[in-house]
Amino acid sequence: MANINQTASISINKSNNLINFIASKDLIETFDSICSYNNQTRTSALIKLMRDYINEQSPIIRHQIESTQNLKNDLSNFNQLKLQTETQNQSKPTKFNGYKLRTNLNDPILFFSDRFIEEDL
Repeated sequence: MANINQTASISINKSNNLINFIASKDLIETFDSICSYNNQTRTSALIKLMRDYINEQSPIIRHQIESTQNLKNDLSNFNQLKLQTETQNQSKPTKFNGYKLRTNLNDPILFFSDRFIEEDL
């Protein structure tokens, strides 16, 4: 009889939803036995499990979203810096008296070298 009242209260209360799902008979029987032992209904136990799962997963999901956003921001910054560097390198002279200038400033040996590279023609 309690199930009929429970179903009626669910259909009356618009903020609640009835959830149906399939589980093995053994799992349901064991779950119901534990609920009975703990003097709680199946519904209250499932709601507690759902809340616990939400509380457990929310920080993990939040961290994953933040990590993804940080990665996107880092990639965007990298691409902007790369574009700026390419634009700056295009505006710099690359030849001097027929010789190609060394433009790889990341290599310390090339950066401090005052010699030129002959351009392959």
